[in-house]
Amino acid sequence: MIRDGEVVCRPQCRRNVGWVVPPRQFVKCNIGMKWSNVKMELGAAWILINSEGTLLLHSRRSFLRVWTKDEAYYLSLAWAIESMVSLRCQRVYFAIEGGMMLLEWSVMKEIGDMNRDARLIASSVVNGDKFQFYVARGYPSWL
Repeated sequence: MIRDGEVVCRPQCRRNVGWVVPPRQFVKCNIGMKWSNVKMELGAAWILINSEGTLLLHSRRSFLRVWTKDEAYYLSLAWAIESMVSLRCQRVYFAIEGGMMLLEWSVMKEIGDMNRDARLIASSVVNGDKFQFYVARGYPSWL
């Protein structure tokens, strides 16, 4: 692929690279998945390995009614990230094979009032005992 005049190699086009070791003080979470378009089932797994190559932890789970392969990749990644947060792993490299273009995603940290509205909506769970999940257009009327 050529981007801005430079040749960019997508991860799936590199061959014989081997397992990439995470830097010291980091762990690597390799994510695997198997999706059945006939059964609409997904099997997802992750393994957590340190920079010495020692397997620390692993996990597996299933998802039902997964309609597309892109959704399967997304669910596998989201579950692995959620697991690392629950396990309090703070320095993690994630690796997932093929499929979803993760390079188009970006996460940034915002401070103070830059994230005020989202924080207030989240606070309504704890402060207002509003436990119902929802998705809605626009801002809540109370905000």
